[in-house]
Amino acid sequence: MRYLKVNPTANDVSRDSNKPWWCSLLTKILPPANPNLEQQFQAVHSWWLELDDDGEPTREIGFDANNNPIVIAPIGDNYGMLADTGAVWQNYQSDGAPADFDFEAVWNSLYPEYRHLENPTKS
Repeated sequence: MRYLKVNPTANDVSRDSNKPWWCSLLTKILPPANPNLEQQFQAVHSWWLELDDDGEPTREIGFDANNNPIVIAPIGDNYGMLADTGAVWQNYQSDGAPADFDFEAVWNSLYPEYRHLENPTKS
């Protein structure tokens, strides 16, 4: 496993609510990729990504502006923000040192808060 710290720029992740009309239409037609986590994702300012040997994300942890971990994914019906992009991060350069040492501990500290999403009840 390899770990990255990703700090998206304004161009990478839009927090702007002025989306084209067709985006609004698609969000009404298609099921959300992260039905329980969209609001938390809006507060994320940086990410730690866990990559498999092919450079594809397997798990992610989102951090707020104060560098507090606030969300994990994928979990249950929530596919994640960066883990669900299909992007290969093999050549992405970052200082992943903190994530290398602490990813599992931080994931495990947040997991109890999100455990209920693992087996959502179907209505």
